[in-house]
Amino acid sequence: MNILLADPDRDFLNAFQRLLTAEQHIVRTSFDGTQVIRKLAETKDELVILNDVLPRIPSQEILKMLNDDNLPVIVVSHQKINTGILIQEPLANAYLSFPFLPAELLHLIDSIIRKQQTAEKLCYEDVYFDLAAFKLCGQLRVTNEEIEIFQTLVSDGELDNKRAGPYINALNYKLETLQKSPRIRYIIHEGYRLVMNSHE
Repeated sequence: MNILLADPDRDFLNAFQRLLTAEQHIVRTSFDGTQVIRKLAETKDELVILNDVLPRIPSQEILKMLNDDNLPVIVVSHQKINTGILIQEPLANAYLSFPFLPAELLHLIDSIIRKQQTAEKLCYEDVYFDLAAFKLCGQLRVTNEEIEIFQTLVSDGELDNKRAGPYINALNYKLETLQKSPRIRYIIHEGYRLVMNSHE
């Protein structure tokens, strides 16, 4: 896969370029927003890994452009991921907060690739997720984590409660925005479950 890795930290760029190259990816690097724009215009990448704080051009501006081009993007961030980030546009396909293990990034890349290559939809009651497009009911963008949370709940699996909170809140907000019936609720002694919301 052709990956553009953008981060102002040269040591990070060098280390993760080596990591991704060892996984048979073709990796180009950029250390500021201007370089990102130029390199995206030169060659069509298949994935962008973008630091949320880049010099010269704001990362949000670059992320909006990537959304418009339907180019998948992982945002690495120095801030804790919260619900506010996950319900606003533009939205990345996945977020990863520092510090993180290299294996976490590799897992995210593999997960995004798998979803992009499938024509399947994840369906439950009046809700469906277009996995390849990272869209909820064809309208709202969702992240890789939101999709996987919904998949886990549909199959009656257990969630990692420590990391799921903001994504659950974002999903419930999006389901409510689209006036869809399912909601994610915490049930004592059972954990998080999908329940049908009453419209009465």
